[in-house]
Amino acid sequence: MIYKILLLTMLLYSSVLNAQVDAKPLNYFSQEEIDLANTAISADYMSYQEKKAFMWMNLARMQPQKFIEVVVFFAEQEYGSAYKSNRYVKSLLKELNKLKPLHALQPNETMFKSAKCWAIEAGKLGRIGHNRKNCKKIHDAECCGYADENSGFYHLVSLLIDDEVADLGHRIILLSDQYYFAGISIQPHKIYGKNIVINFSRTEKL
Repeated sequence: MIYKILLLTMLLYSSVLNAQVDAKPLNYFSQEEIDLANTAISADYMSYQEKKAFMWMNLARMQPQKFIEVVVFFAEQEYGSAYKSNRYVKSLLKELNKLKPLHALQPNETMFKSAKCWAIEAGKLGRIGHNRKNCKKIHDAECCGYADENSGFYHLVSLLIDDEVADLGHRIILLSDQYYFAGISIQPHKIYGKNIVINFSRTEKL
C-alpha cells in the first residue's frame, strides 16, 4: 500500500514537472502568438506532450527572434554556463536572429500515424535513425530524437540545437519553408528512455 502511494506521488510529481518545465519560456510570447502556434490543440490523436512539442515547433518558426530567449533558457538549464561556448547553441542563436518568420505547420493524422509507427518500432527494437523495418515510409522528411524525457518542450528544443549532429539535419527540417503538415509521436525507447519522431509532408496526406 505504501509502495502504491509513493508510486502515485512520484507520477503526480513527474506530471507537475513536465507541465512546469516550459511555463517560464511561455512568458516570452503573447497569448495571441501562443494561440496561433498551437495548431495541434484540437488534434485528439496526439498526447498533451506531443501537442506541446508541436506548439514549440511552430513558435520557433513563427517567432524566431523571440525564440532566442527560449533557447538561452533551455541551454542554461541543460549546459550551465558552458552553453556560451557550445557551438551548436551559438549557431542556433545566430540562425534564429536572422531567420524570417515562417508559416505554422498544421497537424496531419496520417503523418502522426507514420511517426507513431516508427517511434514504437524503434523503441521496442532499441534502434536509432530512420531505417524502418515494418513501418512504411510515406513522409517527405523526418526528425528523430532520444532522451530519458517525456517533455515535448525538451525534445523539440534539443532537436533544434542538434548538439553533435554535424549536418544540423533536424534543425534544417524544423526551420524549413518546404513543409506544411506534420505529426509528432513520443514513445518509450528501451535504451534511451523515450524517443520522439516528427514526420513532415509538403502536401496534406489523407
